[in-house]
Amino acid sequence: VAMRWIHACLLASSAFAAEPITRSLPEWGDSLRFIYSELPHYVARDAKEEGIPLVAFVTQESCKVSQKLKASVRDGSLVKKLAHKFLFADGSSPSEWEHPADDTHDYVPRVYFFDGNGTMLDIRGPKKGYPRFFSSDDFVHQGMEQTLDEIEERKNPDKALSDLDEDDEEEMMMMMSEGKDTEL
Repeated sequence: VAMRWIHACLLASSAFAAEPITRSLPEWGDSLRFIYSELPHYVARDAKEEGIPLVAFVTQESCKVSQKLKASVRDGSLVKKLAHKFLFADGSSPSEWEHPADDTHDYVPRVYFFDGNGTMLDIRGPKKGYPRFFSSDDFVHQGMEQTLDEIEERKNPDKALSDLDEDDEEEMMMMMSEGKDTEL
């Protein structure tokens, strides 16, 4: 009897270990799974441990634009469509968050995207001068799609070439024969 109980406990603990410990945050809606980590190095670690891409929202409670972003994601549908492929983090310490490619980090909200290896990606928002500023459900969704595309391109580097249409392929061949740079 004791052995069955131990076996049942081990099975139950392994079932829980397979799923990351997450929570929903009402201000973002019930569809997003937020990890408990809030600081960048812990968020990167958690993304790597889980092998799942991650979106980190850096907001401030007193910021009206941050509140609008939360409402847009909570009430929108686009982020929710991809939410099952991501984990989320609520970075409540803006001063701790920055991307090495950015000149400025003195604004909120900011959104950072991580691949499943815990690497912060250089996914940029639409507003020039504010590279991590994503103001709506639509823009965050676009960043999530870019994240998945970048991950897919890394897995299948030849796929990017197979996606070219015939005109692109002809232009690339001409450029190669002329010795020009072939980056599209």
